[in-house]
Formats: sequence, C-alpha cells, structure tokens
Amino acid sequence: MFWARVERSAGAPAQMVKRAGGWETLTWAQVGDAVRELALGLLARGRQPGDAVALLSASRAEWVQADFAILSAGCVTVPVYPTYTAAQIAAIVNDAGARALIVEDRRQLAKVLPLRERMPRLAEIVVIDGDVGHDPSVLSWTTLRQLGRERERELQTPLADRIASLRSDDVATIAYTSGTTGEPKGVVQTHGNHLATLTSLSGIRGVEPGDVHLLFLPLAHSFARLEAFLGVHRGLITAFAESLQALPDDLVEVRPNFIFAVPRVFEKIHAAVMAGVDAGTPLARRAFSWAMRVGYERSRRERAAEPVPRALVLRDRIAHRLVFSRLRRAFGGRL
Repeated sequence: MFWARVERSAGAPAQMVKRAGGWETLTWAQVGDAVRELALGLLARGRQPGDAVALLSASRAEWVQADFAILSAGCVTVPVYPTYTAAQIAAIVNDAGARALIVEDRRQLAKVLPLRERMPRLAEIVVIDGDVGHDPSVLSWTTLRQLGRERERELQTPLADRIASLRSDDVATIAYTSGTTGEPKGVVQTHGNHLATLTSLSGIRGVEPGDVHLLFLPLAHSFARLEAFLGVHRGLITAFAESLQALPDDLVEVRPNFIFAVPRVFEKIHAAVMAGVDAGTPLARRAFSWAMRVGYERSRRERAAEPVPRALVLRDRIAHRLVFSRLRRAFGGRL
C-alpha cells in the first residue's frame, strides 16, 4: 500500500511539519526516500524478517517514516508510549524480544540506557533527534539513513525481495495495551488486520485525496496509527501538530479538512465554546441559542435525507454569518 502510494503520488504533498516557525511540506517521493534509506539501514544493521523493532516517540513525521521502514524490512513494529517509565519500556522490549529500539531524543535515551543490561536481546538504539554520545551501539537517525544510502546498491534487491514476500497474515505489530490487569499485554496484529480496518473505513464520506488532516493523538495507540495509515491509503496530507498545547494555533495555520479525536477532546472544545458563550452579553447568548436551534434542525433533516426548506436554508445562512463563521475560523475554516 505504501510503496504503491509513493509511486502513484510521487510529487504530491504527503506530510507537513512545523520547523523554525514555519510549515515544511514533504512530498510522497521525499517520504519514500526517507523510508527506503531507513529500511536499508535496518538491513545493513542485520535486522532479519520477523525481528521486532520498538518505537518510543511522541507523534511526529519520523514516527510514521520509521513505522513503514520497519514494515518494509519485514520486521515488526512495537509502539511504546513516550510517557512510560524506564522499567515499563524494558518490560515491553523484553517481552517482544525487540532487537532494535528507536527513541525520539536524548531524554528518552537517558531513560533506557541505565537499564540496557536488563534488555539482553537489544542490539542497537537509534535516536531521532539530538546527541547520541559515544556508545557504538547507539546511532543517530541521520547515521542510519546514511548507512542505508551507502549500502543501497548492495541491499536494494534484498529489500525489494522482503517487500514482495510479505503476506497479509504476516505479523506487522505488537501493540501493548494497559487496559488489562497486571503487566501490559501485547496484542498481535497482522498486515491483513490493518488493511481490513482501512477497508472498513471506505464508506467515510467527504474524505478526498489531497485533503489535510491534523494528527495530534499518540501514534502508540491504534486509533492514531489508523489515522496515519488512512493518510497513505487515501493519499491525504498528514500535518503533525507541534503539541496539544499548540493545537489551537496549529488548527488555524494548517486549516485541516478533518481531524481524528477521542471524545474527551471534543468535550473540552465544547466546554471552551460554551464558557465563551456564557461570558457574553444576553443578546449574544440569545443569538447563539437561536443559531444552535437552526443548525440542529438543518442537521436533523440532512441526516434523515429530508428536504431542507428554503426558509431554513436562509436562517442557516444568517446563523452562519452571526455565530458559526467565528467558530469555523477558529478551526481553520475548512473543518
């Protein structure tokens, strides 16, 4: 799915990342180059088909690139929440038998290095951002990509063979869930599991190739990972939020067509809107209440596939101009 998208949409935008105060856009070809070099780097470091590679990072473009590099190398992605303690990380790495661990930065590296002896199968650690120190088994993201470039002529055929040999019932992921008693349990997911979930979303309306979505949920969770996969499946532009705190500004700047979110996020947005309404003048509160009634009625009719009377359409336009246009601008104008 990934490599077909890279070939089909090479020059189209794929990822948006904020750097030095501005948004940088990567094309599918650029993302493909990163994934190819990383996958070749994993092969050069001796990773074999079926090897587990743990991924300890906040949600960012490199998370998705690493994920598809791991899968392309025929390995198994083991997502790890960046909030986990060193002991929890070591327990997951050992339970999955991970041979490599990709960490986001020096802070995450500092968590795992003191417990290195308790992870005997771990052969190497890759650091996405920051200094790696002098340990020969710790290498930077840049070094892994460079290694892949240097060994490409030698390893491009073995990599192509691994991609071609993958089957839907091959294991793609071991996702550890804390929603059980005792230690987190590893949920085994195949390539076919992920693809079936994407197929089940094919009925979603209003999502078109080239649409922008703003990803801010943790990619260690299957819901956000599905969102990242959907970006590849549908040819979307995935913008990565700087942080939850920066989300209001990111929404205005990125102007997403849609977002994935959990109920608590929508509840907090609703509470913030209603607090603003309550702080307004009596006239503003009455206008908001009237606009909501109009909006509910139009929504009810549209969901029931009933005709929308011309008078209701007119009232809806007035409600939009008076109330909803300001809300829409706060979310970028296209949500």
